[in-house]
Amino acid sequence: MNMKAAVWESVNNIRVQETGVPKITNGEVLVKVAYAGICGSDNTILSGKHVTARPPVILGHEFSGIIAESKSIYFKKGDRVTVEPLISCGKCKSCIEGNYHVCSNLKLLGVHENGAFADYVKAGEMKTFKIPDNMSLVEAAMIEPFSVALHSIDASHLKIGDRVLVVGAGPIGAIIGLLASNCGAGKVMISELSEFRLNSAKKSGLLTFNASDNESLYEFIMDNTDNNGVDVAFECGGTKSSVKACLEGIGIKGKLIQVGLPKELVETDYRNMVYREQEIIGIRVYREGTFMRAIQFLSEKNILLQDLVSDVFKLENIMEAFELANDKNNSLKVLIELQPL
Repeated sequence: MNMKAAVWESVNNIRVQETGVPKITNGEVLVKVAYAGICGSDNTILSGKHVTARPPVILGHEFSGIIAESKSIYFKKGDRVTVEPLISCGKCKSCIEGNYHVCSNLKLLGVHENGAFADYVKAGEMKTFKIPDNMSLVEAAMIEPFSVALHSIDASHLKIGDRVLVVGAGPIGAIIGLLASNCGAGKVMISELSEFRLNSAKKSGLLTFNASDNESLYEFIMDNTDNNGVDVAFECGGTKSSVKACLEGIGIKGKLIQVGLPKELVETDYRNMVYREQEIIGIRVYREGTFMRAIQFLSEKNILLQDLVSDVFKLENIMEAFELANDKNNSLKVLIELQPL
């Protein structure tokens, strides 16, 4: 039996083609994909700039769907699910210590193995999660980026009343801002270049700043923190200027949570960090248990993730979807609809 899949074949070239449906073995499930999200890393792969991804491969690591076939005692045909895409070796020091998310040999479904821009995808039973009846398949397709945001909040040890800065209002930055507000932050400021994304953040009740004027961002932060700086800054832009803005914006005992992956080396004066006892904490995906907590949290409807979806495309229009997802001035989260479920 064949299926349609969008295969990354070479730099800037994804082609929708017929390919075989994955065969599953014991402990695996076959998921009929409903929705799959385009992540910033997918565009990095498409452009040939990803360090470890190699063609040909079916991309797509943020997705939801329905079990089409199961060789697992935990799942049956018809179950609505989402999948954690991390593939760890289980043998390295990090894995043995329970930190499989920083596995020395970490791989991802949809990056190193065939993913969800296809009619069907296979997944291991331990990485597959049922979703509650009150959660839409659109929301479930965004559990993966939500888990990154949740892990970021966890790492910050955010306290009630903390003043927060988020630099970068893309999907993960926007979710972090909403989560911080929901978890008791006293004030949440979010900085972004795109007016489209700023307007979305503003509708969510966040205090917004247009980052096109970097010099006045510091003044904006100080004006909103009684000249003390923020307690926690989440860097989600991955640029030298956004890292610099976060470092300048945190106060004494402040924390910088580095969520974005800087594309170039960033210099900083560590003396200031020492004097002010500041911290920089790196974030890589999410820890064990985060996916389940994300599902539980969202099942209570504390945050409506579908509000972050700006566009939905069919699989045959995936190149158009990628182009729009790369246009920060006109999109936020772009989904591919595989099945009208």
